[in-house]
Amino acid sequence: DEMRIPAMKSGILLAAGGAAQRVPPGHLRWITSDAKSKALVINAGSSSLKYALFSVSKKPHRGFGNPNDSELGTCEAVARKTQATQLASGIIAEIGGQSVVTHKTAGDDSLTISNVAGMPDHASAFSEMIRHLTSAKSGLIRDVHDIHVVGHRVVHGADHFSQSVLIDQKVEDAIQDACKLAPLHNPANLLGIREAKAVFPCPHVAVFDTAFHSTMPPVSYTYAIPLDLAERHKIRRYGFHGTSYCYVLQQTAEKLGKRAADINAIICHLGNGTSIACVEKGKCIDTSMGLTPLEGLVMGTRCGDLDPGIFNHLMREQGLTSVQVD
Repeated sequence: DEMRIPAMKSGILLAAGGAAQRVPPGHLRWITSDAKSKALVINAGSSSLKYALFSVSKKPHRGFGNPNDSELGTCEAVARKTQATQLASGIIAEIGGQSVVTHKTAGDDSLTISNVAGMPDHASAFSEMIRHLTSAKSGLIRDVHDIHVVGHRVVHGADHFSQSVLIDQKVEDAIQDACKLAPLHNPANLLGIREAKAVFPCPHVAVFDTAFHSTMPPVSYTYAIPLDLAERHKIRRYGFHGTSYCYVLQQTAEKLGKRAADINAIICHLGNGTSIACVEKGKCIDTSMGLTPLEGLVMGTRCGDLDPGIFNHLMREQGLTSVQVD
């Protein structure tokens, strides 16, 4: 579903599309040696924590993207220089209740599944995750200092972000501001960021589902409502599933032996949540989801496109309030 960590198997594990941002000197230093580094990818939900640990090492540039680091976002520059191997992954579900922890180490066909009582919050979930990653049996990391970078999936970047970014207070504030556009996802994503920063003393990077679609032209993202209302309330089509689209685009380019900038494609994200995006010359020009992930195709628990008159009709006929219909 939407809270799934995308299948990230190569140097693009933290990639997200979007406009350029200069990478601050020193932030890529951890990938400049031949030694392998550890990257932790986190997907924090309101009552869950999903994670994947990768071993990251240098790779020669294979021609994807722009070779000039100064024109790439943080993760894009890292991705161009690295290749990654998944070491472990896990899901901690039902945080705040009778939690279920599922952990898998690469190369081991068995899953470690356990019920954990008394996991009241995400801080406890992070402790449980670290316990699995540092266990003598797995031998993955010795302690939290073995993690060189943490990547965070964030659902909504609004119009603040068009690429992955290093997380500082301004970024946290912007994610907080976008919570009103993704009230079920962004607060949990932000909570995960804050908990992780308290635990892992390394750079933290936010990758936004909306970033890939930031290249859409106004004709694609503009709704037919008064412009002043749209601008005041940030009402526009944002699009989602961006990390998935970015991965598919990069893999398509690699399999075809082409640059991503030469790819024209219709890409489908199929799951409990479903969307379609149109890519021209390696950039998104249209997508089916809009202001929220509700717009577009019929999905597992989302209605997709509906005649707006249905809502007023239900309110009148059923005596419902706008909150009840929502």
